[in-house]
Amino acid sequence: MRNESNTLSLELAVLTIRDDDYIRLNFLSDFIEDFVAPSNRLRLHYLLSKPKRRRDVVHDLCYQSLLDERYLHRVGASYSDEIYAKMRELGAPELCFVISLADERRGETDLKTALEENFGLCTGIILYCRKEKLGYWEAHHCDRYILSKTANPLLHPRS
Repeated sequence: MRNESNTLSLELAVLTIRDDDYIRLNFLSDFIEDFVAPSNRLRLHYLLSKPKRRRDVVHDLCYQSLLDERYLHRVGASYSDEIYAKMRELGAPELCFVISLADERRGETDLKTALEENFGLCTGIILYCRKEKLGYWEAHHCDRYILSKTANPLLHPRS
């Protein structure tokens, strides 16, 4: 009886891991389609299809300038609250998806908390609101951008 219980627990754990990976892959794929420059999309989708190369995709997204400059809007905010207020004004929901190399920071989480915990660390992180096609990218050199597919007077193009 005990072995059956352990086997069931193990099977549930494996399903959970696979479900998390599936969700994460969908978010990454959608982010690539929404915000990566067209010339870089095919390569990133190819790498995403290779389990051993998926970490390279996250690295490239967070640390290289592969994003489509049409959707990058530099923000000169000094505090996470400023970014949070601007994103909420643009229609961001309370939850976002965190794209990061740090395992403990990845996945769906509260937007305000994600900003508070990551603002100013300059570790290369992306917060992504899939439905709203909105995001935030803090590059490893501490430049900060709001990512938006829609033109908005609150934002200024990358300069």
